[in-house]
Amino acid sequence: MKRAARWSAVAALLLLTIAGFMVRSGDRSATPTSFGTGRNGYHAVFTLLAELGMPVARSYVAPEGLPARATVWWIEPRDLCAGDRALGDEQAAGDWDPLRWIASGGTAVVFLPPGRAMASCEVADGVVLPGRSPAQMKEGISAQVVSGPLTVEPRALDNVALWAFDDASSWSVLATLGDHPFVIERTLGSGRLFAVADVSFLRNDWLDRGDAAPLAVDLVRAAGAPLFDEHSHGFGIEGSALRYLARSSALPVFLGLFLVGALLSWRGHAMPPRTLPPADDAAPVLDTFVDSLAGLYAGTRDHARVASRYRELTAARLRRHFGLPPDTAVESLVERLRRGRHLSPDLFRSLTGAPPVASEASLYETARALDALVREATR
Repeated sequence: MKRAARWSAVAALLLLTIAGFMVRSGDRSATPTSFGTGRNGYHAVFTLLAELGMPVARSYVAPEGLPARATVWWIEPRDLCAGDRALGDEQAAGDWDPLRWIASGGTAVVFLPPGRAMASCEVADGVVLPGRSPAQMKEGISAQVVSGPLTVEPRALDNVALWAFDDASSWSVLATLGDHPFVIERTLGSGRLFAVADVSFLRNDWLDRGDAAPLAVDLVRAAGAPLFDEHSHGFGIEGSALRYLARSSALPVFLGLFLVGALLSWRGHAMPPRTLPPADDAAPVLDTFVDSLAGLYAGTRDHARVASRYRELTAARLRRHFGLPPDTAVESLVERLRRGRHLSPDLFRSLTGAPPVASEASLYETARALDALVREATR
């Protein structure tokens, strides 16, 4: 691979790494959503319904992109009331506007946040939520028990201070807290809109207390297995990485790195390719290898050492021929040869190293004697 091509690959890898960091979602465990694992999160109820085998899931799309007949839970949706939306801000005004989707057959369950007194809330033209206030401030509520057509049996929620609607207005009451509406419903076109006066009992901090979990199951039984809406909390799935980068602050970095990669690629193609002389592809043969080793040994001028190595090689060949262990001593090998054949004593002396080799001529003589020993012994 050319150096320019390698640099281009490195630049592309760097770009992909930056894009991965940019599109990686942050830590959602601290958010008041179905991802949240803190006190005010709703991960526990999502997990509970999933463990019960209900087909719950999360939704990241605007209402117009929802399945036609799905059930969606909007938990503390942003800018629910029209009066809370910024005037002239079309994006804010459309944060929570599922009425067209509900009218086409969808079911919406809206959970209101606690902690703020609310007069009537106009969700959209002709759809007004009644006002609400803390249950402790209402007459006729001695214990926080939710009951009504929604629940299989009364659900005690004394462990959390709940809010309730002041009246039902034009809504149908599905569950009451004492004598005051707690879960209300109305039909919009072919769909239904539920409103729950207080979402506190679904939070992680309260779900395992009292009858909070059974009440959540009652809601699923009445409205259907839900999609937990996260689009209204600002979460979404970006379908195009290019579109995401085009809108992000990383666009200048992306373009700069792309330009560097393009310049490196252009530079690599602009330079003439390097040529090498043709290589000799002739494969070496064994004789060449042996001659090379012989030349290396001869260059040392250490004739005695070469003779010693050749004796070791000859002894190994004879051990293999007679099936002797590799560590058989040379003396034992000589005794074995004496019993089998009548060989010249000079041949045995060449194997035992007597007389010592001191010159090139004596090295050749010793090698010839060792070769003759192998021929005679293996006939």
